[in-house]
Amino acid sequence: MILNSNFRFALRIMSKRTGFNCLCALVIALGLSISLINIALMNIVAYEELPFEDGDRFAIPRVANQINSTVPVELWDTYQYTYLKENAQSFSETGAMLPSLAGVISDGETSDRYNTAALTPNLLRITQIQPLLGRSLTEEDELQGAQPVAMISHRVWQNFFNGRQDIIGSLAQINGENRTIVGVMPPGFAYPIVNDIWIPLHLTPNSQPGDESPLLTVAGLLEEGASIRSASEELNNLLDRLVSQYPEHYQSYPADVRPYVLIQNAGTMPLVNTMAGVIVIIILLSCLNLGNLLLVRANERYQELLIRSTVGANRLNLIFPVLLESLLICIIGGSIGLLLTYGGMAFVDNALLNLRGVELPFWVHFDLTGETIALALIIVLFIWLLAGGIPAWKMTRIDIAQGLGSGSKGTAQIGHGKSTTIIVGFELIVSVFLLILCGMLVLNIEAASRADYGVESANRLTARVDLPEANYATDQTRNEYFQNLQIELESIPGVVNTTFATALPGTGGSFTPVRIEDTEFNPEARLPIHRVISVEEQYFQKLGVELVGGRFFDFSDTASSQQVAIVDEVLARHLWPDTYDENPELVIGERFMLDPEENSQWITVVGINSHIIQNSPLSEPQRRTAIYRPFSQRTEPRVNLVIETRENTFDDFLSLQQAASAVDREVPLYRFRNFDLLLTDSMAAIVIVGQIFTVVSLVTLGLAASGIYAIISRTVLQRTHESGVRRALGSTDLNAVLLFVRKGLVYFSIAIAIGGAMATVGSQPLSVLFPQMADYLPIVFPSVTLLFGLIIMSASYLPARRIVAMEPGEALHYE
Repeated sequence: MILNSNFRFALRIMSKRTGFNCLCALVIALGLSISLINIALMNIVAYEELPFEDGDRFAIPRVANQINSTVPVELWDTYQYTYLKENAQSFSETGAMLPSLAGVISDGETSDRYNTAALTPNLLRITQIQPLLGRSLTEEDELQGAQPVAMISHRVWQNFFNGRQDIIGSLAQINGENRTIVGVMPPGFAYPIVNDIWIPLHLTPNSQPGDESPLLTVAGLLEEGASIRSASEELNNLLDRLVSQYPEHYQSYPADVRPYVLIQNAGTMPLVNTMAGVIVIIILLSCLNLGNLLLVRANERYQELLIRSTVGANRLNLIFPVLLESLLICIIGGSIGLLLTYGGMAFVDNALLNLRGVELPFWVHFDLTGETIALALIIVLFIWLLAGGIPAWKMTRIDIAQGLGSGSKGTAQIGHGKSTTIIVGFELIVSVFLLILCGMLVLNIEAASRADYGVESANRLTARVDLPEANYATDQTRNEYFQNLQIELESIPGVVNTTFATALPGTGGSFTPVRIEDTEFNPEARLPIHRVISVEEQYFQKLGVELVGGRFFDFSDTASSQQVAIVDEVLARHLWPDTYDENPELVIGERFMLDPEENSQWITVVGINSHIIQNSPLSEPQRRTAIYRPFSQRTEPRVNLVIETRENTFDDFLSLQQAASAVDREVPLYRFRNFDLLLTDSMAAIVIVGQIFTVVSLVTLGLAASGIYAIISRTVLQRTHESGVRRALGSTDLNAVLLFVRKGLVYFSIAIAIGGAMATVGSQPLSVLFPQMADYLPIVFPSVTLLFGLIIMSASYLPARRIVAMEPGEALHYE
């Protein structure tokens, strides 16, 4: 009965302050939705459990290597893997795989390309997912000399084989090798990342340290009770023993164990940690702002609470209405927040699914789940207890005699002084910190998304080609194939010309150790690594790349002629700084060696090209560059075509496929893309992150503005009586205004100094992903300073002007 009465009374009170209650609910809704979306993104990137039984125990051991000795990656040689499998106690199962192979499947008439994984059969077994048809891979399949077999996905079965019921036991040519189809997996199964064909991984038996073998990705299932931390400690101990036994083959590089979802996101933890910090700050700002708004509301009800106290209401009866009112506001705000979260997640999920040319890992599902709703309830409960608890706690400190003696109705203070100063200072500092950090991040991403990659991309298509090594094992056969393919493609009406490279601008490329001539060579020292890309002889001319010095490749650069290279101008300045500064032309004729431990030949620089952004525009300038080799001297089985067309709307992909079939019907072209879109889409995922942080910035600014304005303006109005006394004693209106403005300036100065310093320090971890972060500090810092200056001056000046507009006598009797 009492509860029902209090509930009806709370609803009646809330109905009289609809605007106030809407503001409180909006504070909760915005803070909750932004926090939940960031948590969902953070989980997808770093903490998501695989959708299998024991999915939380899937993990990847990682060890750094020659390519990147500071950041662990999931690459091991065969001996390291065998050593780990035999000695690691933290894993109940450990397997190896090559998860990103190209799989060209053919039935003799048509062919198509699917993502293929070569893996040890136990990695399929630990998923506990049974094939829809046939059987899974077994240990016998991975033995040397075993019959070649393969498993296919439900998608391949339906699309390529038209759902044939007799598929099990039939033969298919995969990468030029006949394999027996032994199983079909259920719909949606794409483990280990986004794969459609699975073949057994054949490892070198009795491998020895230093053996030349493909670098493997290792994954496994943690023992029950084993943690990521304990497994990482054991891994480092095992590798220390391995280094001590074989110092000539292994060095002490960092190693760790991470959740399986980091298999493709090893370097994103700084961004994940930033998201975690953003979540904490947003929730705290929501709590403080709601608490301050409720405290304002409690002050307005001060006389009512005093009267209730004098007629016998105990502390619980005073606290309960305040907590009940705040609870109802939290429920309303939480419900709105969940609706905003649902809409935001649907937007992000649609944006991720529409990333052209990007295949998302099979575990990525961005939607509102039961776990998300449960987490929302926990966050709302936390906000209620903290925000509603602030005014409720203040209720317990009411001094009845002092309150009745003051005769005040609306301005009696339930908490002031130091607590207000601390709250305002904290809100300002964290808001400044978060806005500067988010602003730097957003501007960095925005600038990168508009980068000039240094090539002409209009009226051009791109496509991929993967040559089966079984049929194209030599440089000669690869060169002949691409020469014939160019002839066929350029005979199509509407096609102007074609070129190709092992990696296109914006898509990266492989790294190789480089030794510059006349530098001391120590086989045990780690050499610098640089991106090396093989290109067709007229690649630069066909993409409109300018020559800074020397010459372009030509058809005299053959496998038997002098080994040559063209170097990006930024890389040339980095490799030969003194020579380049004196005269770039002097770099022509410089020599270097790739993979010097392999006794490779000296390569002569014959040209310097204008800068091409070969990697992400977000990376450091020298990491965007490349060394270019003529394809005739450094062939690869996988290349990217660039097809220039007369019109940008060219879409006769069938003619392009028929041209490729005329050269080799078992080698299809795939992943046709508009070159312009390829460049912009390479940044699409990070642009989505930038959009999210833009929203975070706006929400932070809104929360900070409402909370800080409410506190400072309330503090100023509470000193109306004091202002009246000062003016009655002769103080001028200007001095009365400056009294409050100076207080605001103190808040402002402290917040800008501390928050700016925190943002500068906090941006350092993000510089791993965004090296140009600090470049935008001179832009963001003054902007945030101006915004918060306006907020604080408005919160101080406007109420102060209202006070001095009163007559001193009126101010003395202000209630």
